[in-house]
Order: sequence, then structure tokens, then C-alpha cells
Amino acid sequence: MRNYVFYFLGLAVVPCLAWELAGDIQYDHDPSTITEYDGKYYIYSTAENVNVIASSDLITWAWGSKPFKYTYGIPSYMQTWCEKSGGDASPWNIWAPDIIAMNNQYYLYYSRNCPYTMTGGTTNEQTIVGVATSSTLGTNVNTFA
Repeated sequence: MRNYVFYFLGLAVVPCLAWELAGDIQYDHDPSTITEYDGKYYIYSTAENVNVIASSDLITWAWGSKPFKYTYGIPSYMQTWCEKSGGDASPWNIWAPDIIAMNNQYYLYYSRNCPYTMTGGTTNEQTIVGVATSSTLGTNVNTFA
């Protein structure tokens, strides 16, 4: 019994370290997994056309350009689906993106809910999920096509 108490007390006195983040860290909703590429770290988040912030030290962050080239906040196929669904889809934002590195490619998954009218007039939502790929990451270019 004493061994358990000793271990418990030993864990209780271990100091915790915390760093204060700096830079552009506000308005980063639904952040993705932090992904490293070429000495920089990237986070993607909910916004029109997805937000991206980057850091070289994981403490100081800066906004980058949008990762997609399209005009609206969502890809054209999502815009068409939302317009056909019978409800107002604006503001058109991509929600909760996440990025996965696999086989020398980066897969950026994203989603959007679109309202639709069911038989009988009840309004509901349907989720559309998309994925885009790129062999690189960056903040100064439209990385994903």
C-alpha cells in the first residue's frame, strides 16, 4: 500500500510547463491536427475557403493565404448541392477541416452542412464531405486545387 501512495505523491509534485502562444491565434475555429512540412507547422480551421495558420516554433503563429483557389467559401460542387437542397446555404463556410499526411501526399478533409426540405416541408440538414490532395503545404500559395 505504501508503494502506491509513494507513486501517487510523486506524480502530484511533478511541475507542469505551459507556454503562452503569440501571433494570430484568435478566430481559429475547429482547428485541425498540427501538421509539419519543411520545418513549419500548419493548422487548418473553419472559415470561408478554410483558414491556415503557420508557425516555425509552435508558439508564434501567423495567418497564411487560403488553401483553395475558388471564389466562394466552398467548392462549386458543394455550392451547387446546397443551392439544389432548397434552403439558404449561406454563409458558405467549410467546417472542421483536418489534414492527414500519407504516402508523400497531404489529404485535407472538410465538410459542409446544407439545409434541405423534406417531404411535408420539414427542414433538415445534410452533410457533404470533401477531400483535396497536395504534395506540399505552404501559406503563400493556393496549395490545394
